[in-house]
Amino acid sequence: MSTPAQLAARLRAEADDGSLESFCLDTGIDLLVLFGSAHVDTTNANDVDLAYSVDFSRAKADRPNLLDVATAFYARYGDGIDLMCLDTADTVAQHEALQKCELLVDPSNSKYGTLQMMAAREYINTAYRREFELRSLMS
Repeated sequence: MSTPAQLAARLRAEADDGSLESFCLDTGIDLLVLFGSAHVDTTNANDVDLAYSVDFSRAKADRPNLLDVATAFYARYGDGIDLMCLDTADTVAQHEALQKCELLVDPSNSKYGTLQMMAAREYINTAYRREFELRSLMS
């Protein structure tokens, strides 16, 4: 079993040599980012957090679900990985994952930037709702 530091180093090495991109594309993913504690401080991280987006150019029947992605990643890297699908994550999770991350795979060279800007806009546009909910909980 690999430590989070070893897993993060392996992911970075595979991103550099292109094998991670090939693996992701074969799995049906066209965006992968490293975020969370393993991105910031691998020595104190408990796990490796990865966020991904599905390749929507594939036919709907050929797109992977979370179980498909988890099975592929766990078979390759073990169970020290937490996965989040950016396509179904809530606004705050998308924003956190895409603003404070390391880009590992984006063959289009544009999907990351597009999703990052969309997540930031949605986060800003919904701030009043989150603030209202917090105030409601405190009263």
